[in-house]
Amino acid sequence: MVRPPVRLLLIEDNPGDARLLENYLSEVDPPYRLTWRRRLDEGLDLLHKEEPDLVLLDMTLPDSTGVKTVERLRAEHPDLPVIILSGIEDPRLAVEAMRAGAADYLFKGALDRQLVTRSIQYVLERARTESELRRTNALLAATLEATADGVLVFDKEGHVEGHNRQFVELWGLPEALLESGDQDRIRELLLAPLSEPETFRKRTSETSKGHVVSVDTIRFKDGRIFECYINPHKVDDKVLGQVWSFRDVTGERAARAALEAEKERFRGLMESAPDALVIVDHGGKIVLVNQQTEKLFGYSREELIGTEIEILVPPRYAKRHPRHREEYVADPKPRAMGLGLDLAALRKDGSEFPVEIALSPIQTDQGLLIASAIRDVSERKRIEEEIRRSQQLLQEAQAIAHIGSWEWDIPTNSIAWSEELYSIYGLDQSVPVDFETFMRLIHPDERELVDKVVKDAFVAQHEFSFDHRIVRPSGEVRVLHGRGRVETDDAGNTLRMVGTAQDVTEQKQAEDAIEESHRLMARNEKLAALGTLIAGVAHEINNPLAFVKSNEQVVDTLLERHATEDEELLGLIARIRGLMRTNKGGVERIEAIVRSLRQVARPSSGERKEVDLVEIVRDTLPVLEPVRREQNVELVVEADTRPLVVRVNPTELSQVVLNLVKNALEVSPPGGVVRITMVADGRGRPRVQVEDQGPGVPEDQRAQVFDPFFTTKSNGTGLGLSISAKIVESHGGDIMCESVPGSGARFVLTLPHPEDAPKVEPEADPLPTLPRAAEK
Repeated sequence: MVRPPVRLLLIEDNPGDARLLENYLSEVDPPYRLTWRRRLDEGLDLLHKEEPDLVLLDMTLPDSTGVKTVERLRAEHPDLPVIILSGIEDPRLAVEAMRAGAADYLFKGALDRQLVTRSIQYVLERARTESELRRTNALLAATLEATADGVLVFDKEGHVEGHNRQFVELWGLPEALLESGDQDRIRELLLAPLSEPETFRKRTSETSKGHVVSVDTIRFKDGRIFECYINPHKVDDKVLGQVWSFRDVTGERAARAALEAEKERFRGLMESAPDALVIVDHGGKIVLVNQQTEKLFGYSREELIGTEIEILVPPRYAKRHPRHREEYVADPKPRAMGLGLDLAALRKDGSEFPVEIALSPIQTDQGLLIASAIRDVSERKRIEEEIRRSQQLLQEAQAIAHIGSWEWDIPTNSIAWSEELYSIYGLDQSVPVDFETFMRLIHPDERELVDKVVKDAFVAQHEFSFDHRIVRPSGEVRVLHGRGRVETDDAGNTLRMVGTAQDVTEQKQAEDAIEESHRLMARNEKLAALGTLIAGVAHEINNPLAFVKSNEQVVDTLLERHATEDEELLGLIARIRGLMRTNKGGVERIEAIVRSLRQVARPSSGERKEVDLVEIVRDTLPVLEPVRREQNVELVVEADTRPLVVRVNPTELSQVVLNLVKNALEVSPPGGVVRITMVADGRGRPRVQVEDQGPGVPEDQRAQVFDPFFTTKSNGTGLGLSISAKIVESHGGDIMCESVPGSGARFVLTLPHPEDAPKVEPEADPLPTLPRAAEK
């Protein structure tokens, strides 16, 4: 049978709180149908059209605040149960709200699904109980009104001196007559309808003697029967008369039948309750159970009635339970279901199961009774365990994938992080997180980017995905891939943002390494092809260059052999010699370029041996002294006190140092400083750093500075750094350029340990040597 949904009215101006409650109540059985209004007036208008089962009321609304909010609602709907939702955790305010008619007071800051649903169920159950009680009281009042005693007061002389309205109605006497004081007429009319008037007369005459007849029966001619209760009217033990109360017991049978029917209805309600209901006396003896108790525990009610409640308690608790019961009897008060207690119950077959128990004291003429509502929570515990395991699996999956999740509640500006996200950011889980804390952890260079992504997501209300860097409190920089989306209410208002962040630092490093590997492979392939081309070009230049030099020597020899005194001819010879000197300079420059081309085209050659890197650098610098003086630049050398041993070709390494330092001197401004630092890197490898104060190298050119023929100098060949890179690479080292435009450049040369240096045998020169000039 499908149960109808419980109708709830939420009067709340905060969309976030409304969405939260809707989420809490979305998967509850029985189902809840939640209607939301933002103002008290709107809620009252709805209540005029339909009446829900319960109202969830925020005490602070745009059109009403404080306890007056409760009072106004209760004034118009006194029987409607109300649960207060307040952002203020104030016991005094809670007491005032309860006095104003609220059924419960919940602090928003402590709300969770269990608390909300438990409170609603408790209040609804109590409201149903109170409604039934009011109905029972109303029925009893109606019954009492129909059968209430008529009261007649006699003085000790037997004269009527008082009555109530019910007596007038019961006897059918004119009230004006009773108030007139005409005792003869009153007595006459009192006796007229009676079947035995003399008995009544005799009884009334005995009032002066103080004689008491506790109960008597009076019969009327019309068949009515009254019970008459006679009590002396005393003041300080002095009998002043008698009080006679008359009860028409003609209708008592109908009243008793109605009462029995009501009891039967109560038993029906008790039997149909979903929880096991067990009522015990103050001594712990079971006096009443329902059929759900029989089903849940496996006992028949005959087996339970009269036994102690400990029959339903597991043995490990049974010894302590009587003491707990006595403590409750000493201070009985209602206790709601599920107060965080881990309770268990015992079936007849000896099996145990988890339960929640609500207790309510009942004061009766026979003494205190305690009603226990016992709920089997085995299924809920199973679901909770599944949820816990799911959450654990989620945490483990997040840890394995380095993915953390987050949720940002916009109205409260509170951010919830998963355990793994705290780990990714390097924070302790006790640290509270808000948007400002999050932004402080973003890398300074990317805060503007992250701020823009978040703001754009707010405006466009779309999903987002991007990479960014963070800086952990330890200073470590990590790369994260963030994803998220915006959630809104029906009106389009942003309620919250949810998303994930994955640590992709190692992945990015691997991608960068692969990209760099591809770049180096492409560069090496390019250089290999260029080397082949250079080898061919150098070879083709060498032969005609040899003939040019040879012809120069022939011409010079001829000019020497044909001496003359002819001035005109001498002038022509001098001019020819000047042209030849110019030609010789060009040939020498071509030879230098060919030598450079040979170095680019051929692998490193020559003997390699273990030497001190510091000594090589210091022995090379004097060659550059003329350049340093010409440029007016200071040269600062800083070296490790320990030897930096490398296995190299000293001549080739000296050429690399010469190229790097010469370039640094030439680009630094007059009065500037070139700094040479020789240390071991973090892995103990020898390193040389050459820093200048020149204009620096633009970022888009740094990858090209080691390519052949690339130069920023007007008179450069673009081969010096290319040759240096080839020499360093042939020694198993690496060379790189670091620069901030406008702040100079730094070239870093790193060589391997001697034992790690490659063993390369010299290869044959792929280029022919320039032929010697012909002899005279």
